[in-house]
Amino acid sequence: MAGESIASLLNNVWAAFRRAGITDDLRIIEQTAALLLEQEGVKLDSSLPALSVPQEFDQDNVRQQLEKASQQAGGAGVLFDRYILFRLDNMRPGGQYPTPRHIVRLMTALAETTKKVVADFACGSGGLLIHSQGSSLVGVDISPEWARIARANLQLHEKQGDIREGNALRVAKSDERFERIVMNPPFGEKIASDFGTRSETALINLALNHLATNGRAALLAPGGVLFSNSSAEEKLRQRLVDDVTLEAIITLPEDAFQPYSTLTTHLLLIENKKPVEEGCTWFLHPVYDGYVSGRGRDLTTDPKTPNDLTLVEQAVTAFRQPPAFQEGIPLAVQRLSENGTLLGYLIRPAAGVSLLSVRYLPAQGTEVQEGDASAQGTEVQAGLAATTGLEGDASAQGTEVQDGDASAQGTEVQEGDASAQGTEVQAGLAATTGLEGDASAQGTEVQDGDASAQGTEVRDGDASAQAAEPALFLLEVQQQEKRTFWKFASQASPVPEEVPLEEVEDAEKLVRERLGLKKKDPLSPPNVFQAQSIRWGSAEKQTVGGLMITFATERPQLMGVAIPRATLKARKYTLQPDDYLRPPEIRAELKRPHDTLLGIYQRQQELAQRMNRLTGWLVPQRSPEYSIPGKVDVQTPFGALSDKQYEIWQSIEGFKDGESARPFTAADIAVDGCTEIEKRLTLEMFEAMGLIVPITLKHPESGQLLNLYRLAESNDRWTGEKSNE
Repeated sequence: MAGESIASLLNNVWAAFRRAGITDDLRIIEQTAALLLEQEGVKLDSSLPALSVPQEFDQDNVRQQLEKASQQAGGAGVLFDRYILFRLDNMRPGGQYPTPRHIVRLMTALAETTKKVVADFACGSGGLLIHSQGSSLVGVDISPEWARIARANLQLHEKQGDIREGNALRVAKSDERFERIVMNPPFGEKIASDFGTRSETALINLALNHLATNGRAALLAPGGVLFSNSSAEEKLRQRLVDDVTLEAIITLPEDAFQPYSTLTTHLLLIENKKPVEEGCTWFLHPVYDGYVSGRGRDLTTDPKTPNDLTLVEQAVTAFRQPPAFQEGIPLAVQRLSENGTLLGYLIRPAAGVSLLSVRYLPAQGTEVQEGDASAQGTEVQAGLAATTGLEGDASAQGTEVQDGDASAQGTEVQEGDASAQGTEVQAGLAATTGLEGDASAQGTEVQDGDASAQGTEVRDGDASAQAAEPALFLLEVQQQEKRTFWKFASQASPVPEEVPLEEVEDAEKLVRERLGLKKKDPLSPPNVFQAQSIRWGSAEKQTVGGLMITFATERPQLMGVAIPRATLKARKYTLQPDDYLRPPEIRAELKRPHDTLLGIYQRQQELAQRMNRLTGWLVPQRSPEYSIPGKVDVQTPFGALSDKQYEIWQSIEGFKDGESARPFTAADIAVDGCTEIEKRLTLEMFEAMGLIVPITLKHPESGQLLNLYRLAESNDRWTGEKSNE
């Protein structure tokens, strides 16, 4: 049929395979790869997918469908890499799935892979290698199916590469070094290695071993790598901070890997060179990747731009260059923009300068006098008005109404006929936003003339005005014993690379004037950044090495902070991003109503569960015969357990010291071939049976709150008298 879409053509292909009895998506992908290779004139051998279909399979029709789809996509390689691979709609066993291509592009851009020797030790479909534009490509995958798919993908893109099949820990040659390593390793798989038992920890260590001097790596990792208290992860974190330059930890948007994974994933940017003692690691948290949230995202389309990932690219490119400080100014501010659109700012203090706070002050209105005006940010007085904040008959909410019939919003209404919102109007018939006179305005006062104004003052004349004072950022810094304030204007156009700064003599006066505060009114805390909000641990006189500010919502927010190595070491190498940076909010319009309602429901359910759990732990009075800590209350699971569940329980039973329970995490449970999901579900089941209880402990050195489990003890049982209620 003429005009069929790529999706429709591929639906026909999938239907033909299923009619022939082939239903596994990965096998269909392999078979389509073989058909496309033959279509491109590639001779199939044992290293590539082989065509193996039953006799009743309608091969001619499928070939026609694939040829049409290839033409529409712009080539067989694009069709396979962008459309066919993403027919896979869930994660395969072993944590295998094609990495979303917008994440692939981010990783290869930040690792600067073009024309470099590139390796991927968990290459899967080969997407990271193909999009790297590297001069030499080496990939390894433990799965024979995925290794064949990666080779086919390279062939369809007319690229040469060495794709090896097997365990990367054994297949990688000891003397090999690569200029660039990009990798999305499987998370939480149990393996035997010199680097611990978790797949991601072992493979990240392997990447560090094979990264050439001054080489770069972009590696994905789960949160456990950054804060788990197991010895293997602790050693890896120390290695990342002390032995190489850990440029950045980027916490990717929560749905970035949907529909395959909802696990929070972090991107580690590493350069294999000795770290500078006064150097920093950037913690960045983009929240919007250009797609809708949830499983409904279409990964075969390009994300909307600009988005937070494109902003991260610009920020990383910028902070890799030394800042250009102006003489006598202790800060360097750089605009981050795309196609003339202001996306954010990069702020970096000079050596020995502490950046204490950042405050955003909204734009201030223009005063326009004498005549007819159509203005934004204006005050208009005198005349017939249609506005908010008036005298007269008004329509208002939350207002004081005098001398007339009024219904107003946030308004004082006096003398006259008015319909107002949030404004004061004096003298005259008005339906306006804070004006006198003939006007149509919002947030305005109107005087002497006919005016149509928004947030502007208009007097005695004909004027069309917009805010004269742009929005400002006010920066508080300290150098030795001297504390100073600096400001810069936030303007989208023109967009020079560096931003001029001006010292402020009376910062409090500026804030009060901009916010319309009287002397008796208290000042609110800085609304963008305060150094006190960071968990510094025991280190003294710490400061940040830089900030990245974004305009993700109506007001600017903090998306990135550079933390000195000295702070990371003082905090025992804890790399938990939430300790240093709160994620910015995502714009409401980017959330589906369903997601918002679902989030509210889930939070309500979580609150109810916590309340029920705490209520169940209440003891009316601790009797002297209770021992502290209590003794393990020996119980056994009831019902039929699977072999894996029984092995998990046996492992849990070992977490005790004498008669007392010893805390543990899911990562501490050693059961071969057991996935993280299986562990989590089994722990929830044992918790529901009353065999284990969740607990929260505070790390004695870092102060970090740790979520753990322990076996139920005698003190956890309710032994009080029944309530009469």
